[in-house]
Formats: sequence, structure tokens, C-alpha cells
Amino acid sequence: MKNLPRTTLKQGGFTAAEMVVATMIMAILGIVFIEVLRSGVVLYAKNTAVNSAHEEAREGIIRLTRDIHASISVPQLRTANADSLAPSNTTSIVSSTPSGTSAPMAAGVSFQDVLLGPQYVWKDPSGNGPIMVKGDPTLLTPGLHLVSPMFNVEDDIVKVTATPAAASHHNVWLTNGGESLIANKVQTFGTVSYSIIYYTSRMMYLVKNGTYIADSN
Repeated sequence: MKNLPRTTLKQGGFTAAEMVVATMIMAILGIVFIEVLRSGVVLYAKNTAVNSAHEEAREGIIRLTRDIHASISVPQLRTANADSLAPSNTTSIVSSTPSGTSAPMAAGVSFQDVLLGPQYVWKDPSGNGPIMVKGDPTLLTPGLHLVSPMFNVEDDIVKVTATPAAASHHNVWLTNGGESLIANKVQTFGTVSYSIIYYTSRMMYLVKNGTYIADSN
């Protein structure tokens, strides 16, 4: 009888040192993953907060750009109290080479946007007023602005009345007598020729205490 040799079984495994190194590597990778995840959450929260804080400013810039594109007058700088800067004020004119030690700046800006127009205007032959304009007088109220680009006349309206001699026409008076300047240059009603005017409303944007204030009055 022949005896077969016993098979020698070899048992393998990690040593204690290898287990320690593997555990440390897994711990480091876990810490890195958690830190990346935490950083992403923090950045997301910060971006959300910044976007919310800047939303008002973005809306203001979008509205300001839209209204400036629609403006038919030269923008006018304003003080923090919404008053017009005097021409003698060095900050009333923005220049690339400002005078003085401080850069020109203003708290706000205003300009005129078209409300109605173009409208036809003539000299009123009936004597009810210097000028008569085609259109419904009920659409106008004192305080609106009249702009005559051809004759370089621009002023606030103080009075509007219906023209008795012509339907759907009205007479207009301006703050500083600008209607007389227009009447001296336009054609008399009944002729083929006419001139163009626009009715506008003031748009103003003012930064006060860190908040912009939009005014359409």
C-alpha cells in the first residue's frame, strides 16, 4: 500500500501593518469626499444668497437700460433729494478729466420717455391759444412734458383745454411760455404743413441709502 503525500494548505492574508495602511487610506479618502461635499454645499448657499441680494440691482440696471434706450432727451443728473444739479456744480457734467480732487458723481439720473406721440401741432388761428395739437385733450394732464425736437423747445405742461373750433384738438400751455416760441415757427392750422411734438413723462432713478428708487412721476 502506497501512502500519498498530504497536501500542504497555505493560508494567506493581510498583515497588521497592511491593514493599518489600508484603513488610513480609506479614512483619508472619506475625509476628502466629505470636505468636497461640504465645500459644494457652502458655495451653493453663498451663490444663492448673493444672487438674491443682487436681484434688485440687476432689475434696476435692466430697467435703467430699457428706459435710456427709449429716452428722447439728454439724461439729467440729480442730487440725493431728486433736485437737478446746478450747471455751476462741477459734478453736473461727467468728464473723463474731472476738475477738482473728487470724481464727478451724482445720486440719480432722470430723462424723458415718450408717453404720446408723435403729435401734429399748428398755430391756432382762432386765438384760443398760441398752439393747437391734434388729439384727445382728456389724455393729457398738467405736469406732463412737451418736447419739440424741431424747434428745440422742451418744458412742462401747465394747462390743457379742448379747442372749440376743431374737434379732437386741444390747446397747450407750457411753464415758461414755450408754446409762444412754437407758435412763432409752426404753420397755421388749415395748411398742408404741420410740425411734430411729443408728450413725455419723466423717468428717474435714484440711489439712496444703498437702494435704488424708480420714479415715473
